[in-house]
Amino acid sequence: MKAVKLLSLVIVVLFVSIVLWAPIGDAKNYPPKKVVGNPTVLAEAKGAEVRVYFRGTVMSATRPMGNSSAEVKNCPGKSPAGARMFGVQVGTWKMTIAGDTTVSGAVSAVIWAGSKGGAKNAGFRINFMRSGGNTQSIFTNRQTLTAEPVKFTATGTYSQTFSHGDTFDVGVVWLADPQHGIGPAGNGEFYYGNAQYDSSIKLAFMTHPIKITNITAPLISASTMDIKAEFHDILGADPSSMMYSVAITGKTTAQPVNIGEPKPSAGGGNSSSVTWTWSHNKDNAQDGQYTIACGISYDGNATATNQTTLNVDFPAGGGNKGGGGILGGLGGGGNLPFMLIIVIVLIIVIVVMVVVLRRSKKKKGKAKKNEDEEEEEEEEEEA
Repeated sequence: MKAVKLLSLVIVVLFVSIVLWAPIGDAKNYPPKKVVGNPTVLAEAKGAEVRVYFRGTVMSATRPMGNSSAEVKNCPGKSPAGARMFGVQVGTWKMTIAGDTTVSGAVSAVIWAGSKGGAKNAGFRINFMRSGGNTQSIFTNRQTLTAEPVKFTATGTYSQTFSHGDTFDVGVVWLADPQHGIGPAGNGEFYYGNAQYDSSIKLAFMTHPIKITNITAPLISASTMDIKAEFHDILGADPSSMMYSVAITGKTTAQPVNIGEPKPSAGGGNSSSVTWTWSHNKDNAQDGQYTIACGISYDGNATATNQTTLNVDFPAGGGNKGGGGILGGLGGGGNLPFMLIIVIVLIIVIVVMVVVLRRSKKKKGKAKKNEDEEEEEEEEEEA
């Protein structure tokens, strides 16, 4: 009975040793490590058409999301000649440019408006300015309105160079004919700021406002690897509203289903980052050189790209060195200390089992001998 208890204790010790020390594919059971890659290779700078939206009192590259309520700005009429010739200033929306850039080429505008008073021949003049000066203008189509908002459009060209700290200003001017031939024009309402009434301006940037500055793999474990892209956005869009993509190729191609959702994080100023987690053990990834290409955009169009190469030596235990599970985890070349521990424990188990069995055999033999002697004595007494 004691031998059985001792053997059970040894087996428990062996099991605990495997669970505590052997990496079995769980990142928590294996010290993660950093991967040092080659410097990021900047992609060729390309131009981009970017849409910026009227939001509150600013222009923003952040797309209106969800079913939030629209913002409404009054467009008052004017007398005595109405708003036909000179128009009425509705407001000015500003965007701070956090870098040097040039806008040059086609420009377009989308303006949503209605008129509860039935404004006649209504439309807008859109003024573009750099820090309040250098005005250039385009005009929307004209139409008679009802209370139901409709879309106005305007196209033209716009060229302007901005320095860090300049503002891109958009002035909206209401135009309408007098309601009765002379006198004030009808009032109107300018709608903006949500997904339905997405009043906006599309600009042609010579180089993309988003620049991916670095791509790294800051953390790698037995089952996962983090991919981090750092970027700078001179238009200051909300990182959580942007769109991201990543592709991992090399000795093994990462399947999209095994790459987690992007996790953006705002940094200081206009610098931010985004992180993906690749479950490389599910792709049975092999050691070697990998190319990681990242893309970032405001709305899925005109994507800024960059890529880097990394030499990756995956930690053992994730199923990519010697198979998966406990035995697979023990098969990796980085697990020598754990293997030694397991071997030592197994040797101890074997030695203990041999000793216990020998002692048990001796006891049984001695007991048998005593039984035989007692039987002989009893037979002699009977005789």
